[in-house]
This record gives sequence, C-alpha cells and structure tokens, in this order.
Amino acid sequence: MWFFIGGIVFLVLSKLDSILNALKEKDPLIQKEKMEKQKMEMEEKQQLIENLRANIGKVCTIKSTDLVFVVEKLELTARILDVDGEWIHLEYNKNGFRKKETTYQLLYNVARIDSFSVEVENEIFG
Repeated sequence: MWFFIGGIVFLVLSKLDSILNALKEKDPLIQKEKMEKQKMEMEEKQQLIENLRANIGKVCTIKSTDLVFVVEKLELTARILDVDGEWIHLEYNKNGFRKKETTYQLLYNVARIDSFSVEVENEIFG
C-alpha cells in the first residue's frame, strides 16, 4: 500500500515541473516578455542584414562557431558578393594543395553569424 502511494507521489512530483511550465506559458506577462524578446531578435537580425547589404563588394571578417565545419576556422575573411534575405554569398581565398592559393565561394546563413567587421584595406584581393 505504501509502495503504491509512494509511486503516485513520485509520478506527480516528476510531472510537476512540466505542469508549472504549462501554467507559466499562459501567463500574459510571460507571453509579453517572450514576444518582446522575439521582436528584439528580429530587429537585430534585420540590422545585421542591412549592415551586410551596405558592405557588398567589401572584404570583411565574419565570426561564427559554425564556420569550423565549413572552413575549419572560427572566423573567415572574405568578400561579400550578395546578401539575399537569410543567405550571404561570400568569396574567399584559401591555400590548397602545394600552397597554391585558390578562390572559393560560399553561401552561408546570416542567422549563424555571431559578428562581422569590415576590413579597411582589400589586402586579400587587392
């Protein structure tokens, strides 16, 4: 009998966190905070896209943790060729086989960019 009651108490306590989260989701103040946070994120993304579009044709340094999977570094110095909504078209140079420099093109998701800065001089392609 006590084992059965203990099991029920354990189940109720284990589900209590999800029940409280569901109740919090319905709270108007929490919904308002969530909407404001989403609005701020959208404004930041739109500002980033506008900054990237203003620098088309310029050499910039893009920092992102996801670049490791593409170019094996956390940052990439490249020329911005085009910005189309959520995607950016980049051109960069990389030393390949036998130290031969090769030009590559890359399409990258703008949402994955952590930060970017514009290079003062076009040393790479200049």
